[in-house]
Amino acid sequence: MLAAAIEREVASYVETREELTDDAGRRLVVRNGFLPEREILTGIGKVAVKQPRIRDRRPPDQREYFTPAVLPKYLRKTKSMDELIPWLYLKGISTNDFPEALQALLGTDAKGLSASTITRLKSVWEEECAELLAFYDFPAENWCHIRTTNPIESTFATIRLRQRKTRGCGSAKASLTMMFKLAQSAAKGWRKLRGHTHLKDLLRGVRFI
Repeated sequence: MLAAAIEREVASYVETREELTDDAGRRLVVRNGFLPEREILTGIGKVAVKQPRIRDRRPPDQREYFTPAVLPKYLRKTKSMDELIPWLYLKGISTNDFPEALQALLGTDAKGLSASTITRLKSVWEEECAELLAFYDFPAENWCHIRTTNPIESTFATIRLRQRKTRGCGSAKASLTMMFKLAQSAAKGWRKLRGHTHLKDLLRGVRFI
């Protein structure tokens, strides 16, 4: 199923660029074999996968770099595994008992998830729990802006609308340029943050309680 999903994603990517050809009529974005095989740790053990390679023969400033959504470049374990480990931790499994618990659930392929690995994961969770309460360090007037996603959603709504109409923008450089100019244009209608007069105090290191 994973291999089929990867194949469909790559085929769709190539098909949407079939009109890109050179002077001889040869397609510029084509399949080009496979990347080296790698293993992904899943809920049923390790699964070997091979991702098709994409070759873009356009000039460097026009090339796009294919980034699969199904199989991200650095993925080594599936989302179900990322959810399983915190769930076991919350259920009271101790750090030293994790290797045995995971092997019982996933088989001997889970040996790589040692006690030291779980300890490192816990330290990451602690750091993430700390990007969670950071808004308390700001003036109370700013909290409503920090906790809302409206600025992000409003800004990128304009960008998404433009992207749908153009059906993509070609190269990464062209895309970023378009995004920057659209955001810059949208910024003309933005209103100031509540409590914006306190920002200079924040920059000076004043701590708000």
